[in-house]
Amino acid sequence: MQDLATSDVKSVMKCLLHTIMFHRALGPTPPRDALMDRFNITYVQCGDLELEKEINDRVDEFCVHLHDSRESSGQMRLLFYEKRQQSYFWKVLGSQDDKVCWEEWILPMRLVAVGQNDGRRRAELADQIHERIQYVVKTVTDKKDHIPPVPKELTGTTTFYHEIKVISDNASNATLQAFKGMSSAKLI
Repeated sequence: MQDLATSDVKSVMKCLLHTIMFHRALGPTPPRDALMDRFNITYVQCGDLELEKEINDRVDEFCVHLHDSRESSGQMRLLFYEKRQQSYFWKVLGSQDDKVCWEEWILPMRLVAVGQNDGRRRAELADQIHERIQYVVKTVTDKKDHIPPVPKELTGTTTFYHEIKVISDNASNATLQAFKGMSSAKLI
């Protein structure tokens, strides 16, 4: 779990989500460098405005949730899935396609008060963010066997089917306790 000051939540979560999405992009994607000035960290984003808007909206939702709920911790989940068609019987009943998750990333964090050693804390956090980026890159590079073939309907798009979810602390306290790292990947 990553300890973050309220002012750092948006930039850190955007960095991690963009890093994962870029490395799971479909085909050649125009990279765009993004800089986190406070930590002097550059990371790569997909050059896709819709994806950027989706990530910004979910991170904003996460920040609003933390503020409104007054919870001191929470998590975001990024799920990649494939759609499998239901049988004719279930379609007649109005059921939609099954979503079968093939990869899940969990990004837990805890809000902390900013102390007097802000410079030292910032340097430590920058090192941790670098480690998490390297973890993402290593994981997506090493683990590819579980990725399904790209469906025809996704030809020309940037990403696989995915969902970015905000998970409240009350709903996921046991899950948060189970994950000690800042991010983890469940490769199904």
